[in-house]
Amino acid sequence: MAESAIGLKTFFEFGGRSPPEKVTIKDADFFLEGTGVKLPRSGITFLYGFKGAQLLLGNAIQRSMQNGTELCLVNGQAVVGKYSVEKQDLSTFGEFRFINLPNQVNSATKKDLRKRWQELLEKYALEDDFPRRTSPHMHLLDELVMQDPYSKLTAIAYEVETSVGIAQFVTVFKLDHIHDVEANSIYPVKVSVELPD
Repeated sequence: MAESAIGLKTFFEFGGRSPPEKVTIKDADFFLEGTGVKLPRSGITFLYGFKGAQLLLGNAIQRSMQNGTELCLVNGQAVVGKYSVEKQDLSTFGEFRFINLPNQVNSATKKDLRKRWQELLEKYALEDDFPRRTSPHMHLLDELVMQDPYSKLTAIAYEVETSVGIAQFVTVFKLDHIHDVEANSIYPVKVSVELPD
């Protein structure tokens, strides 16, 4: 069976008329300043799907115009195994290595995730209602993906409350599963990906 892939979107800003010949994508500025949101550091976070992505990209274009810079969109793919429209179950994480929270997982998976998330929250004296609601503590995914069966996942999508509205993000934890990363530019730009600092 052919491997499926999910679409990834991000961007970078640059000064001058043309983008640099080489760009490293690590940590896009997704309007999180002042929100208290912390993203995972053991993977690279992108925009996912259309929910909130257009709003966020529109604001990024506006911001770059105000800053006197240019914005370059970047698209890519992450290979995630077998595709299924069914709600994901813990037992399928080895086959389909992507979950979209909170709606595309079954109730048993949601319950398991909530229990483990609660343990991580207690460990750091934090509170939230993830995955039912957006959480500022998405950096806890770094520890969740070290636990089996979540360690089998390539990527996890989730909603985040940015300073311009809710957007859907996806963090890809297996960088070697990212491919076809290209800048949307008439100029040749070599794009590479790297874990955030």
